[in-house]
Amino acid sequence: MTRLLIYLSEEEKTALQAMAEREMRGLREQTRLILRQELERCGLLQAGPARADTLPKQVNKIKQEGMNVTG
Repeated sequence: MTRLLIYLSEEEKTALQAMAEREMRGLREQTRLILRQELERCGLLQAGPARADTLPKQVNKIKQEGMNVTG
């Protein structure tokens, strides 16, 4: 998987963090989702869910093991 360094203004970072929290995602996952949706909208990627083998290992592990939620 490729890593990117993206410079954001404080305002952009705050807005992205708020969106991630509202959608219950980590900041990196939210950023990846936004980029993917825009690439799909532009016709540069085929629309549909991201392939499991392209997701970070932590996400694949959670999907395979299921989420253990208590409370």
